[in-house]
Amino acid sequence: PAAAAAAARLAGAGEVTVAAHAAEADLDATLLAAGALQSDVIVMLATAASTSPLSDAELLALLDSLARLHREAPSAGPPPRVVAAAHDPAMIPLLRRAAAAAAVPLDLLLARNIQAGTLVQVLLKPEMAAVLSAVTSAAGPGLCLLDPGPALRAAAAVPLADARLEDLEACAAGLSRAAGRQHVVLGVLRPAAAGEEEAVRLNPPRGVRL
Repeated sequence: PAAAAAAARLAGAGEVTVAAHAAEADLDATLLAAGALQSDVIVMLATAASTSPLSDAELLALLDSLARLHREAPSAGPPPRVVAAAHDPAMIPLLRRAAAAAAVPLDLLLARNIQAGTLVQVLLKPEMAAVLSAVTSAAGPGLCLLDPGPALRAAAAVPLADARLEDLEACAAGLSRAAGRQHVVLGVLRPAAAGEEEAVRLNPPRGVRL
């Protein structure tokens, strides 16, 4: 059911293939039948019966299988990008090393961090509960990252490095009209300074400088 709901959400973005893999089945055969080597992105969803360690182990098996299939079919082009959730923080370095060794691009969603961030937002702004409930629903809207730079430069002539949240709010209406839809800002991705890791600021203070 989760895979079918995800496919319905992505249907407007291009061709989407849903493949269910049984634990006792041949993973290589499942990936080949789904056209994995010809895909741009593989989104791995855990089954309801999977425990967290099992989900991470399944991801390792997927990376290994993709690397093997790609070695055996070098004419297939670059390997697809894999998007999956990591449940055990201790597994993250192992998953990244496995992806690098397999030459498979990997985007990890840190489930615990997402859950913690969601709780923080609801605690700080209880009205966000309805928004977060909508975006996590299979029938609700999706999440996206937007670059406010072009809108800022066009609407306020403010360099992004000097922009404040007030400047972002000033051009938000124009950004929404240009995109043809209404956006709700959940957080700000602040460019990292030298020696810092990139970080998302949830509910940033009004005077924060980007």
